[in-house]
Amino acid sequence: MSEIQCSNFHHREYRIKSITSEINSQIKLKDKSIFARDLADEVEFLLNCEDYCEHEFDCINCHTISLLRKRTADLVLKTSLVLNKE
Repeated sequence: MSEIQCSNFHHREYRIKSITSEINSQIKLKDKSIFARDLADEVEFLLNCEDYCEHEFDCINCHTISLLRKRTADLVLKTSLVLNKE
């Protein structure tokens, strides 16, 4: 398995992993949602990357990983909104 060869990805990856660890370590959903917003911002940068090329495997993989992470952030944020309304 090879790593994604992209400076944009690697620059954001360290921060994304750190944010994800913070989300996982939080007990309260409200606290998780704070970090989920940060995660959403980081992956949004990658999803809107100016260097994206739909024919490059690294870009395809980055985009796929970023979409999964975006779904994770969205799930935490939506759950937080729903539960805070109750």
